[in-house]
Amino acid sequence: MNKKKGSLILLLLAFITTFAYSESEPVVLTLELKEDVVSETAAILISDYVEPEVGRAMADALTQSLNAGEYAAITDVTVFTDMLTSQIREISNDEHLWIAYSDPPMQTSDEIDNPTPQEEADWLAMQQHFNFGLNAVSKLRGNIGYLDYTAFMDAEPSAPAIGNAMDFLQHTGGLIIDLRKNSGGMPDAVALLASYFVGPEQVHFNSIFWRDTDTTEEFWTRTDLEGTWYGKDRPVIILTSSETFSAAEDFTYGMKANKRAIVVGETTRGGANPGGIKRVSSNFSIWISSGKAINPITGSNWEGTGITPDHLTSAENARIEAEKRLLELVIARTDDPQAKHDRQQALEALEAEL
Repeated sequence: MNKKKGSLILLLLAFITTFAYSESEPVVLTLELKEDVVSETAAILISDYVEPEVGRAMADALTQSLNAGEYAAITDVTVFTDMLTSQIREISNDEHLWIAYSDPPMQTSDEIDNPTPQEEADWLAMQQHFNFGLNAVSKLRGNIGYLDYTAFMDAEPSAPAIGNAMDFLQHTGGLIIDLRKNSGGMPDAVALLASYFVGPEQVHFNSIFWRDTDTTEEFWTRTDLEGTWYGKDRPVIILTSSETFSAAEDFTYGMKANKRAIVVGETTRGGANPGGIKRVSSNFSIWISSGKAINPITGSNWEGTGITPDHLTSAENARIEAEKRLLELVIARTDDPQAKHDRQQALEALEAEL
């Protein structure tokens, strides 16, 4: 998947979420329309889903439900799409999969694959509006860093913003990366952020196998960074929640596999099968998982299981738990008497709050 296509996919995802809850008059769910949606959805599952046998099983289940009249009484499009989504997820345990209704009609496959200059400009403006996923960058007591990162957006336009954040954090003794509200994004941005913590040579951080092309795409870290390399020695803690998903899990899994981070929080959601949107009939679409992440160190991924933290705690308590653990790690590495005293005071104050 090229970057241009990936960008538009995320833009379309935002559009569909909006359209699904629009106030316009919904389509009339005739039996013929439901038959068309199920038929086309089944065909896409068979041809594109990354695990062919699972794709066939999902397609067969939808067809059987249609023939059994299970959709006959449904008149609401949201009820219909939610039921289809629930059925295919029950078989695949793949939370990337969903079926949605949109008004106005979905773009064609050609339009999805070939965004207009205006669509590309709109997508860039959206990324800028959300500050390329950088929600907060700060220095905490004891001079440890904090990076709240809510989305992995396109790597190239994100690079200056991430570089600026890393410049700000360059003198901190350790870093907390908060991914508790991060539900994914682009794999090239995952490799970009990882570049600040592994190396200094390029590291093969992740791969994605794509069924439609029968190829494996590799993602490597960079050495030409726009910002200060944090290095591979200072401690890093990643915060997770049950909503941490997809690309955010990719980063977490890869950092753990490279023995570069400790994870604190909740077990993540478990989505390692990337893909994209395909049109189903004129007003319906499916997010189809046509790829599978493969970590080069483990040879596996986190699909369906999620990532179990090194230290399990609630998402609500994860940050303060991480601050405590990070200060303990940093104090043990601190030689300067004044800095050590400052960090010990910070740890005592933090423990008094627990």
